[in-house]
Amino acid sequence: MRRARRLVPYHALAIAALLAVAAPAGAAQASRRTGTAVPRAIQTVPKVPGMRFSLNGRRFEADGEGRARPPLVAGGSLRALDTALAPGVRASLDRWYLGRRIAAIHLYYEVQPSFVDLSGHRVDPAAVTAVRLEGSDGRRHVFRGRPQWLQGNRVVPESQGRKSTALWYAALKVIVAGSNVVQGAQQRFFPSRSRKMELRLLLFSARFTVRDALLGFPIGSAVRVEFPNGREQRHALGKRAELILRALPRGDYRVGVEGLGISSPRPVELSRDQAVELRVISWLDIGVVLMGLASVALALLFVRRRTPEKERS
Repeated sequence: MRRARRLVPYHALAIAALLAVAAPAGAAQASRRTGTAVPRAIQTVPKVPGMRFSLNGRRFEADGEGRARPPLVAGGSLRALDTALAPGVRASLDRWYLGRRIAAIHLYYEVQPSFVDLSGHRVDPAAVTAVRLEGSDGRRHVFRGRPQWLQGNRVVPESQGRKSTALWYAALKVIVAGSNVVQGAQQRFFPSRSRKMELRLLLFSARFTVRDALLGFPIGSAVRVEFPNGREQRHALGKRAELILRALPRGDYRVGVEGLGISSPRPVELSRDQAVELRVISWLDIGVVLMGLASVALALLFVRRRTPEKERS
């Protein structure tokens, strides 16, 4: 009995010692789970000088190497704040890594596409109905005249926040008059390198000439062009019944002629600069044909009358 009584205090001391050792570890884990532990320094990835943070309402920011040092306080609420770094550039927290010692940052860039034709001449943005982009992260974006914010980087989760890669975007479609005027995904750009997204469009010129179907002289007053989206435009013919239209999107058109005569609309597939000759059957052509038919009829009638006379003779 005495031995048992002597052992009890020793067991109690051992249990108390184990609890004392485990308590700080458990408290530290609980602190990490609740997010109250504040690191001595925060590294932004990628390096974002000027990135702003807040600890218990006190603001501080990253230095030129993208490293921020929180104020010396016992703990509290640590936040990464959305930060405007420059006109058209802003930063936002993606997630924390390594006990909030690494702040993975997404950089966003305000982008407005511009357009040129195959010769490098500027194209009016008002002619473009929509621009569809696909990013290397698989996300798709649609521009309809207004600039948009595009994410410029991605922090790789498998690297525990240590590696950032640039995102690129490809032009899937640029719609002009109902037709796609880019080759899908062939034009790419990186917002992190340049916010200037200049897209080269497949726009062509067409030279229309209108001629009389039979005699070949210039004829007609105007050309009606139906675009791939069904919209129709009327263009007056110039001297010698000629017309040049530029910056036409590639696609299928229907073209008709206004003039003194008969002309049916014809399809035109525009995939390059080309010349289109249109024919009109004028009233003069019809008169010439009628006169020719009448002449043939009279000639036949004359021949028939002469034949019986010869037979009687």
